[in-house]
Amino acid sequence: MTDNKKFLLRAAVVLALVLGAAAAPLPAAAEEAASQSTAASAPADSTAAAPAETPVPAAEGAVALDETNFPDPAFLDCVRAFDTDGDGALSESERAAVTSLDVRAKGIRSLEGVGFFPALTQLNCIGNALTELPLDQTPDLTNLLCNENQLTELDLSQVPRLEVLHCHDNRIAALDPSAAPLLRELACGDNPFETLDVSRNGALQYLIYMGGPLKTLTLGDNEALLDLWCAYTLVTELDLSHAPNLELLGIERSDLVFLDLSGPPFSPT
Repeated sequence: MTDNKKFLLRAAVVLALVLGAAAAPLPAAAEEAASQSTAASAPADSTAAAPAETPVPAAEGAVALDETNFPDPAFLDCVRAFDTDGDGALSESERAAVTSLDVRAKGIRSLEGVGFFPALTQLNCIGNALTELPLDQTPDLTNLLCNENQLTELDLSQVPRLEVLHCHDNRIAALDPSAAPLLRELACGDNPFETLDVSRNGALQYLIYMGGPLKTLTLGDNEALLDLWCAYTLVTELDLSHAPNLELLGIERSDLVFLDLSGPPFSPT
């Protein structure tokens, strides 16, 4: 080939590149060859290592953060905070580290899955839309704050270590505090039950009932009782002779017609 022909050929190639001819689709045969060349240069196990979309199996004892374990999406969002390593699951150590759970005002309708935290002793779920509490999943609770929900019952026999219970402003039809013998603080007003018996709660120190249809409050072995609020109620009789260490009594806006103050003197308000 003469020098002139070589020059013309090179010029044609350069012109084709400038005009974008090199970006045109490859013929089928060339495309297949390029594909085979790429596959040949890739590691033999690239197909097995590639699927990043396949979820990594949770470690033994881990609990996946999904709707199967935590059906309520609002509660699921709350417990994601305990996934400290961000692997999408709660390991045994991550779950065991949770002793207190504060999920106030999160729009939660179900706490199903709370039992995955075996060391839980304090639960604050005030201001949600709960109709029941899975207390059978939290047998070691000592503090329970569940005000301002739609609870219809509380089986305190499932939490025998309970010391503090605030459950006012619910729909609880009956409450048996005697099932929690260690109870020392109880706030339970604005519920539809009309009778409350704390005569067997010898450890009770603070009893607060502020507003509601309560008609009968029964005291008994309450020597530890220090503060008692029985205000804005329909209670007509109150026997305080079994609360000798009472220091504060709140009875404003009540229907009391009989008040037994035969115990030691205290400071009524």
